[in-house]
Amino acid sequence: MADNHDYNRPKQGTTDWGDLINQNFEALEREVEVRDTEDALEAYEPKAGAKFLATDSECAFVGDGEEWRELVSSGKDPSFDSVNDTVYVDPVDDDDGIRTAIERVKETGGIVQLREGVYEVHDDIQMYSGVHLLGAGMDRTVLSAQSEARIINGEDTVRDAKIGRFTYRGNNRGGATEIRILGGVQCEMFRVKAVDCGARESHNSNGGLGFRGGRDNVIRQCVAENCSNVSIFNPISESPRVIDCLVRDPNDSGTFTHAIAVEHADYAIVTGNVVMGGGDPAYNLARSSHVLCANNIATDLVKGINIGNGNARRSIISNNTIENASDFGILLTVTNTGDLSIEDNLIAGNTIRNAGRAGIRIRNNAHADVKNNYIDCADETDVGISLQTVGKSVRCTGNTVLDASDAGIKLGKQLEQDHPSFFANNFVQGSGGQSLHSSSYCVAMGNVLERSMKLRASDSVVMFNWIRSGGILERNAPENVTYMNNIASGIDLRGSNSTVRGNTFSAAERRVTLRTGARPAARVSGVCEDERVTPEINAIRPITDSTPGVNYSYTAYPEWNAGDGVWDVVLEWETDPGADMDVRVDVDRP
Repeated sequence: MADNHDYNRPKQGTTDWGDLINQNFEALEREVEVRDTEDALEAYEPKAGAKFLATDSECAFVGDGEEWRELVSSGKDPSFDSVNDTVYVDPVDDDDGIRTAIERVKETGGIVQLREGVYEVHDDIQMYSGVHLLGAGMDRTVLSAQSEARIINGEDTVRDAKIGRFTYRGNNRGGATEIRILGGVQCEMFRVKAVDCGARESHNSNGGLGFRGGRDNVIRQCVAENCSNVSIFNPISESPRVIDCLVRDPNDSGTFTHAIAVEHADYAIVTGNVVMGGGDPAYNLARSSHVLCANNIATDLVKGINIGNGNARRSIISNNTIENASDFGILLTVTNTGDLSIEDNLIAGNTIRNAGRAGIRIRNNAHADVKNNYIDCADETDVGISLQTVGKSVRCTGNTVLDASDAGIKLGKQLEQDHPSFFANNFVQGSGGQSLHSSSYCVAMGNVLERSMKLRASDSVVMFNWIRSGGILERNAPENVTYMNNIASGIDLRGSNSTVRGNTFSAAERRVTLRTGARPAARVSGVCEDERVTPEINAIRPITDSTPGVNYSYTAYPEWNAGDGVWDVVLEWETDPGADMDVRVDVDRP
């Protein structure tokens, strides 16, 4: 067998065998190829002669002792400069060198490889179809705008262009400093950082990086910091993708502050992104249909996710986390006029903490089903789930709402009355007002509510709910059915003609003092507000430490208090012991 490597083999008795073994290791580092993904290249030392093969891009690199250099030809004297349509540019060449390199490859397509360093950019850099503008790594290759310089189209439709692995510093020069491709087709931006892009003074520049128009364009693993108006954008397009990007501190000096915008788009995917320190909204999906917006995070902002203002159908907003939104966590709204145009959307599995006005709000003829969301209001949010003037029936199921200051779940007007909205298996704890408030035709089933439920619409069905410390209020709501609920403090049917059957009521315990010589001895006021249903006295138990040492007896009965419009429980002495005593009165309140 041929001896390929001629490694040292210490003979028996050799005393310097350690030096010989170390020489073998040095040879191994040169001769054995390292294999890993290209983004891990910087983790390996570029020793002279060392080899690296990127398992994802299949690009080969050779170390020269200081940096990894991409290998673009083989042979005794491999080239690192301009073979196989790759042109290398050094920082000393600045933007003139970049433009010259792009001119060399733009006719047939090719790679413009920017070596590590800082490049001053004085004028726009134009991209063409098939051109790949690549750096040595984010923060290793830096393009620094010295004026209103941008990276933009060099032709009307740019196809299969790639921009990646560098930082672009806009320096907020007073005009548009951004990376923007209009009408791109199957183009990609990856591992690009845009810093201080856009203009503080201008209300028209986007800033940041992205595409506008076209189809199948992808933005992945990019970063935007302190960029004005729109930090990362991929709107007015078909099948756009924004994946695993980070936006920090979007600049709010313009007329709007969208951290990530995918507007007027169909079949978009927005997933795995993080927005920190701003956004109104963090994710703007207005006028977009068939969107998957999932597994994103947004913190310390105005609005989290916005869908609306026009055609927005069959989108899924799922498993996102939104914290500390001063306005809304998720908002669906129609601001234009005309037929129903926001419908059949799904909001599911999201976590929202500390939203100012509402965790989730759907309003103005919009529609979505709301399922399995977790909303922790921490007494900072008015309404956990707010459904105002929804377009058609909503299925609101399996949600958890904690500590809303006004209402846990609130349904206002429903424009289409063909089918009821459906509230099932929701858990609402600690809401300041009603746990569930509906002004429209609905079915409420299997909910666990900390406080009361209020209905102001006819033909509704309320069944199998557990209301832990409140009751059911039906105001001017005829023909409702209230069936087999477990209710703490009763059913108030004022102004309603509802069917009430099979409900159970938690015992309401009051401590009261029977006064000697008084007639009556005591009165428990306001047990129930419905004159038609007489409360039942469950038990009266004397409190041991206040019991007189002589014989006593008393009786108790319910009495309608017409002046206050409530039922009272009255206690009378049968045998007055001549001393006061305390008792606990348990009443089942219908």
